[in-house]
Amino acid sequence: MDQLKPPIALSIEGNVSENWRKWKQKFQFYLDATEFNEKAEKLQCSLLLHCIGEDAVEVFNTFNFVEDEKDKIAPLLLKFEQFCNPIKNQTYERYKFHTCSQSEGENIDHYATELKNRAKTCEFGQLCDSFVRDRIVCGILSDNVRERLLRIPDLTLAKSIDICRASEVSKQQLKSITEDEKTVHAMRKDYKSGHKPKVKHQYKDHRKDNPKGQKYDCKKCGMQHLPRSCPAFGKTCNQCKKPNHFKKMCKSRRIHAIEEESDSGEELYIGCIENQKKSENSWMVNLNLNGKNQKFKLETGAQANVIPYKVLKLVKGDTKIIPSKTRLVTYSGEKMDVLGKCYINVSHKDKIERMEFAVVNFNAQCILGLSACEKLNLINRVMSVEKSAESILKENSDLFDGIGELEGYHHIELDKSINPVIHPPRRVPIALQERLKSEIERMEKLGIVEKVEHPTEWVSSIVIVEKADGKLRICLDPKDLNRAIKREHFILPRQEEITAKLAGAKYFSKLDASSGFWNIKLDEESSNLCAFNTPFGRFKFLRLPFGIKSASEVFHKAVCKILHGLNGVESFIDDILVWGCTKEEHDKRLKEVLERIRTANLKLRRDKCEIGISEVTYFGHRYTREGLKIDDNKVKAITEMKSPTTKKELERFLGMVTYIAKFVPNFSSNTAVLRDLLKKDVPFQWDDNHDKTFKDLKTLITNSPVLRYFNSTKPVKLSVDASQNGLGAVLLQKELPIEYASRALTTSQKNWAQIEKELYAIVFGCERFHQYVYGRTIEVETDHKPLEAIFKKPLVNAPPRIQKLMLRLQKYDINVVYKPGKLMYISDTLSRAYLNEFDNSCDKDIDAQVHLLVKHVSVSESKMDEFRRETDCDDTLTELKKTVKDGWPESKSEINDKIKPYWDYREEIHEAQGLVFKGEKIVVPFALRKEMLQRIHEGHQGIERCKNRARDVLFWPAMSKQIEDVVQSCDICRRFQNSNAKEPMIKAELPSRPWEKVATDVFDFKNRQYLLIVDYYSKFFEVSMLNNLTSDTVMMNMKSIFARHGIPEVLVSDNARYYTSSKFQEFAKSWEFNHITSSPRYQQSNGLAERTVQTVKQLLKKAEYEGKDPYMSILNFRNTPLDSDIPSPSQLLMGRRCKTKLPITKKLLRTEVPENAKKTFVKKKRNRNCIMIRKQKNYQN
Repeated sequence: MDQLKPPIALSIEGNVSENWRKWKQKFQFYLDATEFNEKAEKLQCSLLLHCIGEDAVEVFNTFNFVEDEKDKIAPLLLKFEQFCNPIKNQTYERYKFHTCSQSEGENIDHYATELKNRAKTCEFGQLCDSFVRDRIVCGILSDNVRERLLRIPDLTLAKSIDICRASEVSKQQLKSITEDEKTVHAMRKDYKSGHKPKVKHQYKDHRKDNPKGQKYDCKKCGMQHLPRSCPAFGKTCNQCKKPNHFKKMCKSRRIHAIEEESDSGEELYIGCIENQKKSENSWMVNLNLNGKNQKFKLETGAQANVIPYKVLKLVKGDTKIIPSKTRLVTYSGEKMDVLGKCYINVSHKDKIERMEFAVVNFNAQCILGLSACEKLNLINRVMSVEKSAESILKENSDLFDGIGELEGYHHIELDKSINPVIHPPRRVPIALQERLKSEIERMEKLGIVEKVEHPTEWVSSIVIVEKADGKLRICLDPKDLNRAIKREHFILPRQEEITAKLAGAKYFSKLDASSGFWNIKLDEESSNLCAFNTPFGRFKFLRLPFGIKSASEVFHKAVCKILHGLNGVESFIDDILVWGCTKEEHDKRLKEVLERIRTANLKLRRDKCEIGISEVTYFGHRYTREGLKIDDNKVKAITEMKSPTTKKELERFLGMVTYIAKFVPNFSSNTAVLRDLLKKDVPFQWDDNHDKTFKDLKTLITNSPVLRYFNSTKPVKLSVDASQNGLGAVLLQKELPIEYASRALTTSQKNWAQIEKELYAIVFGCERFHQYVYGRTIEVETDHKPLEAIFKKPLVNAPPRIQKLMLRLQKYDINVVYKPGKLMYISDTLSRAYLNEFDNSCDKDIDAQVHLLVKHVSVSESKMDEFRRETDCDDTLTELKKTVKDGWPESKSEINDKIKPYWDYREEIHEAQGLVFKGEKIVVPFALRKEMLQRIHEGHQGIERCKNRARDVLFWPAMSKQIEDVVQSCDICRRFQNSNAKEPMIKAELPSRPWEKVATDVFDFKNRQYLLIVDYYSKFFEVSMLNNLTSDTVMMNMKSIFARHGIPEVLVSDNARYYTSSKFQEFAKSWEFNHITSSPRYQQSNGLAERTVQTVKQLLKKAEYEGKDPYMSILNFRNTPLDSDIPSPSQLLMGRRCKTKLPITKKLLRTEVPENAKKTFVKKKRNRNCIMIRKQKNYQN
């Protein structure tokens, strides 16, 4: 027994709980085997500490024992048990159990053991075996075995394991008996004058190595049977009409190649005999055919694209079938005629190509051949170590889960001379509030944000973006905060330095950080700077939020610190590049980098990581095994530019070339041939000489010394432009190009307003040159002056249709400056001579905003159609829509006189589905203005109140003047106009909130009594008809009103008997409000109620005289703003506008708490009191 080896030391790394469980069991065996369990406990404790290892002894030194526990083995084991086994979350342990499935290659015994071990921590009790049995049925790989298990009524755990074990054994035996056929590929090119290639079919006689009586899988009928017993023998195939096999096993069903019979007699043939088993990993992709989505198989062995006739009929457009001699060759070597060929526009992501298809008249899979796959960038000829890459990703799967958390806290430095800014809460649509709340709760659980209960000096706004999957993205808009933040100015790597380091590199890997900035924690002070408002209270970011201007430098600095001291690695913000001269060197460096990342608790994006590739694009250059190469995309916009077809196009091209290559020697003589074409008396006739000069000039401006390397220490300028059909962008340093880019606009994008196209050009330029501009302050040149003003406003104040485009620019620190279009030679030329590439990723976003805006106009469908018709018939609005789409000129004098009144509002004017809007307000066409004026004056309110009501929802030039004319010429208003009375001084304090203090009075109208209650804060009133003037009746109606709006703190009334009765006093006491009565000698101390009674009486009189509904008059009054800068009573009391008969967008009907209303009230009241004092002095004099 003395020769027994004790258990090895306990490992306190990795899964400590599992390590302890195994070690404790081995130690118990050791105690039993050596009979130490019968010896003194002190000796057992010493033996345990001797065997457990140095790391665990250090843990032991931290334990605290009471006197009774010293030198006792049970308390010692319990202490280690508590250390190694943290409190388990039962729900999480059961989740791990129920998601445990059998892995590829894992046998049933190993899988069952894994399930049993996991079940121990789930506390299933007596149901443990049943749960393990159920998990085996659900989690095994084989569907056939699962089906067999489900057929057994009283299935037990032991029986399920036996059946699975038997299935595995039989599969192993069958594998040793039979072999899969090998795939043979052959390719020959002959001519009709010669012999056609023969396709050699390789069949295997299973009878030779088939034991007597053993069944095998038949490739003729698809079933298992004994030799010479095939049911397909003598039968005719319904597919190819050949004997001895069934249709389902027919090899002619799949099209693989073409045979082209050309006039020259050339015959191209590709034959293939493949494994009978169909691959489950066939490459499939959805492509867009003239607007229709269709699934295609990527067949890299095929030389043609194939489409069935029934699919072709569903493709939009006039797609003609052209006669063709093309014949298709199947796997079995049979040739099949086609209906003909056709040409279809095929698009995938940002690529669109016109492709030829062979049309067949039978059911077949749509096939895309090798050439088409390459044109659409669906396959790449990249030598990558796939198996090695996949295994590396699998081994490091923990690096791709969750959000990282780097050590330490970041402190944001502020410029103390800049005053803090607190943004008020923004409106959030009711439909989004529940999802917004869920997203905030999710971010709280992840530790990204936290609710704030204390005051903070800085509060920013948020912008909510609805993603394609319906989820929300919360974006901070820290524009004001960014002005106060001090930059870190951490030095980024230079191109020359990276190039020198990568000399001789042949293997590369690129890693991308996941949720980069969220990996960095903020200290308490910095976290308070990143507070933001929501409908559910204020929150703050605990992690570095996107949008903070110093974020990229902070994160780059943190990544450099993580990778410091490692060879063969370079980082640029969230991109990490690893390289090596040999595969072994590369793999070793990559392993070191991944280990550093794991130690630092940084997380990566698996979909953005590229492992073991032979070339990589980094900083705008291609690093390959052969050395440094210019990235073709940098100059593609120039090299693929088409030759000019008019003098204007040539003039534009020469302007660009002259601007960027003016210092090149002999430049004038090199361009003389082309400049001659611009002369007035010379006709524009393009010949080979001109074409050669054109190509030479393109080569000149896409190579050194004109095209420069990027220098990270120099300022960067981005020049962008948008034409009617395309975008252009160029990255400049010292006015010399670093990289060019252009892109075509989609059909939807061509219909955008010019300001949207110009903004999209900025988005395109920033995203295209992301590696250059991300993390630095850049100047963006645009020839669209309104964009300068847009970028100076907070994001939430931007027109709604372009908010989503601006959100894509949140991560960039850009300064937009205006530059006249005639001076923007390069970007202007690129936008008009654009590449045939497009991006429709933001079409849906913009279109969604358009539909949302129009859908949320709260008027009937018939009235909406009437607005559209009249807008189309209105010459002024038609001209306005055209100007908005084409872009406003630089000066007011250049526009049509009809639309000059709209010049001051040009940044807010936009068109959506036939309607014109100024922000959220509808621009009313001329033919409907008279009707709208009548609706505005409905209820016969005064001039200012009518103006305020109209300005809230509608717009047209000179609207205020027309409202004055309507009110002043109204006979009913003149008839019931009040005589001027002395204005009493009001000394009452304004309440701090709605319905805190109310006034009440009873009045007569048409021999009926009415109870009135009015709110001091909002001026919102309630009127209720009384059956009699008893205290009980007054109290009952008052309770009904309080039930709707709440109990006030103070109620002011006169000294009428129904207010001074003992019953009313008891009512005030039981409902807990303070009842104040006015002075008997000065009834005007209840002046608000008295004045409101006059207003209500006027409304009722005018409605009766005009024969209109009095309730509509009351509704219009409540919904009319009290002043130009004070919201309506409804908004002040309930936080929302009420829907009336005036057209209004649903966004304006959403709940929004009015800010600073009290300050505005107090200011106006103070001014009014000053006027009153002056009047009283005049009275005394």
